[in-house]
Amino acid sequence: MGYTNDVVVGVWGGNNDGTFMIDGPGSSVAGPLWNDIITHIYTGKDSTPLPTYTAEPTGLGVLDGRVSALSNNTGYHPILYFIDKEDPRSGGDSLNDPQAALWEAGVTNWLQTTEEITPPVEGGDSADSIESGEISITLLSPPTISTKEKSVVEVSFVSENPLHTISVSLGSLVIFSNQFYIQNAPFIQSIAVPVFPSYIKSGLPFLQVEARDIFGNKQSSRFPLTVVSY
Repeated sequence: MGYTNDVVVGVWGGNNDGTFMIDGPGSSVAGPLWNDIITHIYTGKDSTPLPTYTAEPTGLGVLDGRVSALSNNTGYHPILYFIDKEDPRSGGDSLNDPQAALWEAGVTNWLQTTEEITPPVEGGDSADSIESGEISITLLSPPTISTKEKSVVEVSFVSENPLHTISVSLGSLVIFSNQFYIQNAPFIQSIAVPVFPSYIKSGLPFLQVEARDIFGNKQSSRFPLTVVSY
């Protein structure tokens, strides 16, 4: 997609049956086509210059191009967290916009896959104050599982910050995992995880439970289990 002051041109290149391009990405086709179209349009014709624009400072970091303004003392957020899209200079937000939660989830997922990062902070808060947070994991149910029928283990999570992911393993076998897109703090929740007889292997069983918050803080707890045959 590209434009001049006279025309807007969009070009898509690819297979119309959903299959991948063999010799390269669609852009390798679309780019030259777009150039050919624009060249044809302006053959023997002068283009009209685009109007100039001088940005005026708004006092809002995200609009003035400050990367640090994309984070505050609760972590990184998308631009909808910081501005009202209907009135960007108002200093409001767009948290009630239907896309806000989806954008927030995208930023959170990116943060979790970027291991070595110190979020810049608008307003002088330290990165340590952003990233600190306690997570506690408690086994609520009796530590007993059966080789004859389905058992259920109940685990509770309490976190100062919103949790991003949790997982429950029986030994090395992951039997439950979840990723949270609705971010609440403090985070308090209990989950009931079924344990089927087929999950039980030889050796002394244990429940391994892990939790990670949106800032990368991790907590891991191991709970010994008793196996019964009834």
